[in-house]
Amino acid sequence: MSAGTRPARAGTLRYAVILAPPALLIAALPLLSRLLETPIGDFTRDVFSTAELPVYIGLVSNVGIFMWGATAAVCGFAWWVAPGPRWRGRRAWLLATAVWSGVLMADDFFMFHEWIFPKVTGLDEKVVLGAYGAALATYLWAFRALLAESPVGIGAAVALFG
Repeated sequence: MSAGTRPARAGTLRYAVILAPPALLIAALPLLSRLLETPIGDFTRDVFSTAELPVYIGLVSNVGIFMWGATAAVCGFAWWVAPGPRWRGRRAWLLATAVWSGVLMADDFFMFHEWIFPKVTGLDEKVVLGAYGAALATYLWAFRALLAESPVGIGAAVALFG
């Protein structure tokens, strides 16, 4: 094998990692439907048409979810393709930003701190928000030198976060 080629398995594994979660979700729909005694269509149709709500309900929240997802995707991709030693500190920041943005996107979309954690686990919403605050403080502290390079950018990000 030449120095510039990879085994075919590496590409196959990458595709499997990307495609497995949505495939498992779709495969689980009949089980979820039966367990929750809910028609499969309730899982597949748009929430606005199902609930007969105007499309502007939750507009700012939905745009925020798009922004979290875009940030997670861009930072995750940049982390994946960024070259080695020169990007060492920045790669950690890109990965942490991708993960943090993905967590916040999932929280907003699935209402983890408002609904899932309090109703399913009994964990108070304030505890979850406190944990998010601690995670944010840790993130800001860990990457303070890098973030200080762009105070306007971090200021804008914090303002939009609020």
